[in-house]
Amino acid sequence: MQIRIDEIGKKFIKNISWTIMTKAVAMVCFFALDIAMARFLGKDSYGEWSFFYSAVIILAHLCWFGIDASVKVYVSKQETRQELSECLRTGLILRLLISTVFLIGVTACSGYLADYLEDYSKYENLHVLMCGAGALIFLSSFSEFYKALSIGMQRYRNLFLVTLMEYGGYLVCSVVGVLLLKDTTGLLAGYVAAGVFTMAFGTFLIRGDIRTKVLAGERRSNLWKEIFLYALPLLVVSMGEILLAESDTFFLGIFSIPAQVSMYAIGKKLCNKLHHVNYTFCITVLPQFSVINEGNYREKAKQFKQYALLNILGAAGVALVLVVMSDFLIGFLYGSEYQGAAFVFRLLLFYYVLHAVSYYFALFLEFQKKAVFSSVCYFVTVVLSVGLEVLLIPGYGSVGAAAATIVAYVPYTLLVMAKAVQVMRQYRKLYITENI
Repeated sequence: MQIRIDEIGKKFIKNISWTIMTKAVAMVCFFALDIAMARFLGKDSYGEWSFFYSAVIILAHLCWFGIDASVKVYVSKQETRQELSECLRTGLILRLLISTVFLIGVTACSGYLADYLEDYSKYENLHVLMCGAGALIFLSSFSEFYKALSIGMQRYRNLFLVTLMEYGGYLVCSVVGVLLLKDTTGLLAGYVAAGVFTMAFGTFLIRGDIRTKVLAGERRSNLWKEIFLYALPLLVVSMGEILLAESDTFFLGIFSIPAQVSMYAIGKKLCNKLHHVNYTFCITVLPQFSVINEGNYREKAKQFKQYALLNILGAAGVALVLVVMSDFLIGFLYGSEYQGAAFVFRLLLFYYVLHAVSYYFALFLEFQKKAVFSSVCYFVTVVLSVGLEVLLIPGYGSVGAAAATIVAYVPYTLLVMAKAVQVMRQYRKLYITENI
């Protein structure tokens, strides 16, 4: 079936344009702030923030609890405004309850830990930063929640606006905070301020969608259960992804010194932000595969193959260009003081390609409600990754951390690819074979 440009092409171009602008503004603001802080704070303080933020982002993914991803899927399947309203309302209440529990728990634990760190930590301001960890985690959960809603509702303009508010706020508020406080506590203050603004803005954007009449009590009860239960395997996937992304930095922060953490963090941050190139593509094209039926199977199967190939070729092309440019890129952006990060960055480009390829197939499985399979694969991957990091980092440092991440990710990539292909073959058998 030929796709008509006036019906599908224009919508695709509009959506991917907003998505590209979203990722562009996020990357520009993120790296502008990161480069400014690396140059302004110096190796030790920049390494301190990198270690702290690595620990916070791991806890933040646990706080997200899979609710954001689950609501995103359920929102994408609602057919009436009434159903959409109830789904949004239910998701917002779940988000608030879970985030509040983590705010209280992390703040209480951080207080005790801060007392210990004040006397024994090799990081100068870590004890102060820990006191604000709970607030940072709470606010980040709502930033991610509103971005997930925008994707599920295919409102990519809202996705752009929330991201601009979040990352633009990080940049402006953190620069002001560091200029005033002269250390990493200014970064914390800036992130918290930006989080408050983003939470308020995201709530403003969906205010009109949650005012319609609510559903019957039985349907509301089932929706709570469905969203929460589907969030559990997505939580495993989310935790697996962030542990694969951040556990190496966290372990380096424990086993190494701040200056070396800063060198590794630069290479890892550059690599992680590259994922947005493929993320932009995937979140734009894959929501349309949420519903596959007899009437659209042939079209969807063709698109699935074409998009998968474009995603793979895009990742490989980006990686090849950056292998050549890595030394110049690090020196130009961060300065010769951080030149050692280029080698780590080149190694981690292998991880970038694996992640880009697997994300496409994993997100497809997510929209097909096959997240349980992905969660099992992720659990195995996380165990393998952490085990390799504990084994390799003490002896090989940043090289060992990179190798552990790459080796652990290979099986996951192959498994989700195979499962996604199997799902499409099942649709083919159901809708094509029966019509022969």
